[in-house]
Amino acid sequence: MPDLPRPVEQVRSRSAIARLQDVVAERGAASVIHAGRRVDVPAAGLSVGREDDNDVVVSSPSASRHHARVVPAAGRWFVADLESTNGTLLNGERLRGEARWLQSGDTIVVGGEVLRFVVEQAAADGGTVPARIPLTGRLTIGRGSGNDVQLPGPAVSGAHAEIVVQDGRVEVVDRGSRSGTRVNGTLVERAVVEPGAEIGVGPYRFVFDGTSFIPRDDTGALRLEAEAISVAIRDKVLLDRLSLSVEPGELVAIVGESGSGKSTLLKLLAGVSTPTAGSIRLSGDPVGSRLAEIGYLPQDEIVHPRLTVLESLRYSARLRLPPDSSEPEIDEAVRAALAAVALEHVAEQRVSRLSGGQRKRVGLATELLSHPGILFLDEPTTGLDVGLERQMMDLFRSLAAIGDHAVVLVTHATHSLDRVDKLCVLGRGGQLCFAGPPTEALEFFGAKAYEDIYVALQERPASEWRADFDRRRAAPEPAPEQATPAGGNRLARFDPRLRALQARVLTARYVTTFLRDRLNLLLLVAQAPVLGITLLLLFKRNLFGPPGVGTPLVATQLVFLLVMITIWLGALDASREIVKERAIFARERAMGVTIGPYLLAKLAVLFTLVLAQALILLGLTAALRPFHEGFGAYLEVFAVLAFAGFAAIGMGLFVSSVAQNEDQATALAPVAMTVQLLVGGGIVTVKSMTWLMAAVSATSFGRWAFEGAGKSLHMNARFLADPSARSNQYGLQFFTLGIGETLGLLAGFTALFLAAIALILARRRPG
Repeated sequence: MPDLPRPVEQVRSRSAIARLQDVVAERGAASVIHAGRRVDVPAAGLSVGREDDNDVVVSSPSASRHHARVVPAAGRWFVADLESTNGTLLNGERLRGEARWLQSGDTIVVGGEVLRFVVEQAAADGGTVPARIPLTGRLTIGRGSGNDVQLPGPAVSGAHAEIVVQDGRVEVVDRGSRSGTRVNGTLVERAVVEPGAEIGVGPYRFVFDGTSFIPRDDTGALRLEAEAISVAIRDKVLLDRLSLSVEPGELVAIVGESGSGKSTLLKLLAGVSTPTAGSIRLSGDPVGSRLAEIGYLPQDEIVHPRLTVLESLRYSARLRLPPDSSEPEIDEAVRAALAAVALEHVAEQRVSRLSGGQRKRVGLATELLSHPGILFLDEPTTGLDVGLERQMMDLFRSLAAIGDHAVVLVTHATHSLDRVDKLCVLGRGGQLCFAGPPTEALEFFGAKAYEDIYVALQERPASEWRADFDRRRAAPEPAPEQATPAGGNRLARFDPRLRALQARVLTARYVTTFLRDRLNLLLLVAQAPVLGITLLLLFKRNLFGPPGVGTPLVATQLVFLLVMITIWLGALDASREIVKERAIFARERAMGVTIGPYLLAKLAVLFTLVLAQALILLGLTAALRPFHEGFGAYLEVFAVLAFAGFAAIGMGLFVSSVAQNEDQATALAPVAMTVQLLVGGGIVTVKSMTWLMAAVSATSFGRWAFEGAGKSLHMNARFLADPSARSNQYGLQFFTLGIGETLGLLAGFTALFLAAIALILARRRPG
């Protein structure tokens, strides 16, 4: 930060400003745009506040009577906070009795109202003004070379946005970009741009002064400001009015007692969850509008263990980078991410064969693919020895130093806290007990070592430590001008091209991981022939033969068991396929992957598998216990088995979506399959059931598949043709459901399961 022109105390009155005029050598005209009105900055400076005698009057009650002042000095300008109650925000940084140099396009917030500082022309003597972009009839913005304004970076789409002048109005139009287009911090598809408005495209920002656009020069450096954020569930407070700032280039560690809300805080700051009260902003914008510029690494691993490091990063790059990214751009992003975490030497190794520290680095590399402006890491050093922990902290230190990108991490480890710039200590009840340099934390808690801080937190209530820390602060806690929930600005845009790309990438990745699990694949493939042969050998060969030879009542048991085995196989195929990827999908969904392509990828592989299993079962049946029917009957039975398998996959995926872990899914799947077995009408016929269980049976897709398969094999006619079978527990009209009705019902059950799964996944917040 360069030396300021004068101490703040010297600009608190107009007479003090007059004394500064001797050193003012103004060579450009500056102005402030407020509420669409331009106010020139005079030589004596421009005052902002609530009283009518200010040059710019801010009516907000959170503004002080004389709040701030914009002052010219030696061909430059600076803004000074006049020791206001709530401070003055400059590009997201809160000033309290401080001054900062201004550049054209800077954003000043007073009492929640936005002022844009603009300069008409370049200033001499060290002052610089970014080049202006003149407004024409149409201005295209994007990463591609054919745009009027070409902006590099993975957060910018090839054709990102355009500015159009229509009917005397200036409008910005998003062109289906991946990260969205912002106007004054709000994601929009189309919006009118007034003088003083700020347009955001990825990490780039432009201020409209009425005739041209002024690019900001703070690209990529995000400043985080969390003010009075709280989280409460019913009567339990998880975080209590916590305020925290993170500057570009800082390495910040969050520590504290178990249950103090560390991970909860990190998710709020990363935009994964929403506070009950308070606001979180990145460089002045709501955090929810800049999610594409945030990296978040949860505690769970977010990479597939059966992929190589290079494969994992390539698949992730195709999902996270703009869909029009070229192969060279994807290769460069992967190469840079590998280099940043020093994993080039293991790029061809599978993730499962790496050490714990290396796997964490792969997850970190995944987040670095999109060049985030700020990184949030939840327990990244858990399970590592002291040496690896220090290596990881040194890596985080270097990442924070590159490009002024901040890194915020939650940790229980204390051996490397001397590496961080700021240490935040949380106590029980989500109380912020300290935030500042680590050496000052030792002095504050009276601790000789960092682990002694935990002892100090146990010796006194967290509320007392917080009270001491609040008294230690130089300024009172600010009252947030506006509560801005993390997810309030997300746009739900349907882009069929993007979803098709996601479906292709997810399917290719799922096929790769599926085929790599050779033991599981062998078991899945072997189940059908083993169960099929075992089943068929239980029955005599001619049970489907003509009257006097066949035994239709026994044949119905074989049909029922064929249906149930298919359902069993389909449900087992799918019962772990969502829950085992919960952490991976949660993170990818936060980066823009949608539920539809994710489910489509699962269905493409699992449907193919169950089709093969149904074909094996039917082929073995035709060879060992033939139906004595034409080819059409075999085709219909295959269709019934296949659709029953599809419904079973839907049921298995539903179980996988509601289970909290793989063990639960493994336990729940047999329960669901057993219900189908019991009420399917083969063990106890519908005719013999109580009215309640008969009603339950009507909701069983296995029962309708059994009826449909029996109809295709003419079981009612077989009963009539065999005198010994005319009096049976099914009756003579049970197998009456036609093939079209059967397949329609089974497809309906499948659709219901998939809709329920989509609803469950949609209700979970991405993270």
